[in-house]
Amino acid sequence: ILIHSWNLEMKKQTTVVITGFGPFGGVKENPSMLLVAELIAQYEKNGFNMFLPQENKDAKYDCKLVFKFQVLEVSVQDCNDMYKKYPVREDEEFIFVHIGVDAGGVKIKLEEMAYNNMSFRIPDERGYQPTESPIISNESMPLDFSLQTAVPLNEVINQVNYNLQEKFSNMLPLLVLSSDPGRFLCNYVYFCSMCHGLDIYQCNEVKPKKAVFIHVPPFSMMAMPTQLSVVLEAIRWIVFYATN
Repeated sequence: ILIHSWNLEMKKQTTVVITGFGPFGGVKENPSMLLVAELIAQYEKNGFNMFLPQENKDAKYDCKLVFKFQVLEVSVQDCNDMYKKYPVREDEEFIFVHIGVDAGGVKIKLEEMAYNNMSFRIPDERGYQPTESPIISNESMPLDFSLQTAVPLNEVINQVNYNLQEKFSNMLPLLVLSSDPGRFLCNYVYFCSMCHGLDIYQCNEVKPKKAVFIHVPPFSMMAMPTQLSVVLEAIRWIVFYATN
């Protein structure tokens, strides 16, 4: 975990948690893990400026921004352990940005929905393999109950594709919208992040938390430097829209 903060002399703190996943199943080198490692390396070199929209260096954030990075084991237990590090406080909000691989993907996708369903096609890295099981057992949230992120993803997508159109003109659109994150750990961590800090009986009533899941394709379908450019630009605008 790497932790850095941007103290803007505001009382309210917003913690941006950026995660990737480690190896699982037939994926020995998870692209999301390598992307997070590169984000950390660039962050150590360039600092907070890398997360400012390049077209709007004077952007104002009404909060103290804190960035944390983590690569998660592909297991329910490790995801659950992550949330223990981020207890809810009155003076702190969270933005979760999760990155995971879509082994059959071609484009980078922003997932707008998460579902109350664990149907793992393979066991997680600790051998757990639920089928048609709710993530949260609650009568008002039946199996496959959906939550939608509070971050305006269409705005993020439009900004990213517009800003990168000259550099990657032959690959547009680079970033697209999706509403199906699967029912494995990608969906699990996304659903949990949207419910983070809420009483389980309020999750279906309260506006979902500011969380976004980014699905990336294998590097064989889109090279790592291209993916890094898109993911970084997406994070810039996710943070911008989530704090304004």
